[in-house]
Amino acid sequence: CRMCVKNKSLQRNYGISVEEYLELWKLQNGQCAVCQKALEIHIGQQGFGRGTRAELDHDHAMKKDKRFSVRGILCGGRWSGCNRKLGRHDNLAWLKKVIAYLEDPPARKLFRRL
Repeated sequence: CRMCVKNKSLQRNYGISVEEYLELWKLQNGQCAVCQKALEIHIGQQGFGRGTRAELDHDHAMKKDKRFSVRGILCGGRWSGCNRKLGRHDNLAWLKKVIAYLEDPPARKLFRRL
């Protein structure tokens, strides 16, 4: 069944059960942990909201215990979605620099003087 396949996949790849996955989804109110979009999960159960495909986010650098590498459920998609965007830039120091840049871009300093 689909539930069994999903459970085996979650156990193998992330060290969590499908029940723990569903608990995390409920803890996040069925929303992406970053942008808060409604997430749709497909594991053979009915009644979950219509929304963006749910993807399990994890820290690739953590090799020891897969379970503790899991961070949350994010919206996904082949070309966009928070999981894809974060996966490309999973570097906290760099992300902090991006935030600082967006909050105070250099051009604003220049154009305030002119």
